[in-house]
Amino acid sequence: MQSSALSLLMRRLAICVLLFSAAGIAAEPESTTVIGVNKDLSDGARALQMKDYDEGIRLTIAGLKFESSRNDRASGLSNLCAGYTALKRYAEAIDSCNQAIEIDDHNWHAFNNRALAYLGQGEIDAAKRDLQDGLRLNPDSRKLLEVAEMIAAQEKPPLAIAD
Repeated sequence: MQSSALSLLMRRLAICVLLFSAAGIAAEPESTTVIGVNKDLSDGARALQMKDYDEGIRLTIAGLKFESSRNDRASGLSNLCAGYTALKRYAEAIDSCNQAIEIDDHNWHAFNNRALAYLGQGEIDAAKRDLQDGLRLNPDSRKLLEVAEMIAAQEKPPLAIAD
């Protein structure tokens, strides 16, 4: 197999989903990483997985400065969104997810992450729209179903306590 074809194959095979817990958010933003192609993007995803959000964000931003494929760039921006969401930096998270979705509107991870950022800001209707878009792309996603439960819980009125 030619070197460039092997490199492309390795890059595509190396794309994997890493889950990590977001500080203050019950559901986990999703970090999609590319391992072995862009060291900063890969190291950033690993840092996010280890819940070192500041370092993960720093490395991901550094990795995004270099030329990469559209899929790698969309994944990196989705990772950045997840990191910002974990730190409750919701406006920055939403901006990163918007960029990821603009590049790849089939990236359900970005819809999941943006839904969590919207939910963190209390924007339930926006979170529901992203949830629906994510479920349209991946109806069996456990992560999206967790976000659906979170949205439903925020929509329910608090139970009245009987005297």
